[in-house]
Amino acid sequence: MTDHRKYIKQNNKFYRLSETGFYVNKKPSMKRRMIGHDYTKRGRYLITLVVDGRRPLLGHLEGRADATPESPDYPHITPTTLGQTIVNELQHIPNYYPQIGIVAWQLMPDHLHFILSIEEHLPENRPLGIVIRGFIQGCNRAYREELKTQGYLVPTFNDSFPPDNEGSLSLKDSAQKPRKSRFGLLFEHGYNDKILRHQEQYEAWKHYLKDNPRRLLIKRQHSDWFQVQHNVTFNGLTFSMIGNRFLLDCPDKLQVQCSRKITSEALATLKQQLLEAGRKGAVLVSPSISKGEQEIMHEAFKAGLRMIILKENGFTNYYKPSGRMFEACKEGRILLLSPWEHHTEQKTIARQQCLQLNDIARQLCLQNSYKTLLSNDSSHAFIRSFSSPSTPSSIKSRAKSKSSGPP
Repeated sequence: MTDHRKYIKQNNKFYRLSETGFYVNKKPSMKRRMIGHDYTKRGRYLITLVVDGRRPLLGHLEGRADATPESPDYPHITPTTLGQTIVNELQHIPNYYPQIGIVAWQLMPDHLHFILSIEEHLPENRPLGIVIRGFIQGCNRAYREELKTQGYLVPTFNDSFPPDNEGSLSLKDSAQKPRKSRFGLLFEHGYNDKILRHQEQYEAWKHYLKDNPRRLLIKRQHSDWFQVQHNVTFNGLTFSMIGNRFLLDCPDKLQVQCSRKITSEALATLKQQLLEAGRKGAVLVSPSISKGEQEIMHEAFKAGLRMIILKENGFTNYYKPSGRMFEACKEGRILLLSPWEHHTEQKTIARQQCLQLNDIARQLCLQNSYKTLLSNDSSHAFIRSFSSPSTPSSIKSRAKSKSSGPP
């Protein structure tokens, strides 16, 4: 049988590549370059550099989360002396590389985001990694000068590194090879880059940078809801999670599970009952796999209801929800759970995983104490309601026929 998957040989080992060009069978990392991508050609990139040890050396967060964008109290970062120097270094990049423009940036206390645009093709021996290397070198020099003013004895570093063994400058960032000691080096090993794919993504990037201080302030005000927790056990199940974990303790949790073959009439009935239960305080629980489940959970989300969402992919330590999900997390009405570790591969969820997630959703709802009163088997679905006069404790719809693939 022919293997159509893509592989790359590196250091006498073969690594399989995902459809998006990243390693599959390597430890997940947000700091790898995309294999096969030409980092000298025209394009836009969102770059993130993190201060070594996550130390808040670059600025101070100020403002109020409830202030309007026009107000001077709107959340913002006041740069430290070092932080302002880093911004100055960033703005000087076009002086060395006129093919490059700095579109936007956002300095944070312990990291830096910026959008970089390559307007003209860079020289073949000067890909993006070399540009970032030069910027990091300037930042390191500024950091060491500040350490000296504080009375520290700073060692001398040789910031020039040869290419890797294969002579490639775009596959690895040669400026960020690990050292035994990080003292005197501002940023941690490696950097993250995102490659622009479409205009909507570009607008989202700019909004993300502008909104970052407000998001940080909200995270600090609700630290428990925005901190990823690993190996959390509930009812004998172990998860990674982020969000309001107290939703697990709600006595009225409703599993949302729909067959792909459910009729539109049955789906409308089920959705109405679930939304009504949610308005009365029940928590909806679902991995949102089938279209019916997605429709119900989407309507519940828009209605501001509380929900627990099961995810196929786990969470990195610094994961945080984005967009409207971030706002829902701030309001304490969302909990994201995953029984598996984080991975960087983009893949279609397997049928066995669908079954596992739906079974986990069922087990999460076993805490409910009400007895089943009604079972309706019409339209390939049955709906359970319970004896609580105000809130049902589990409503579920599923196909009676066998399924040959993921819901």
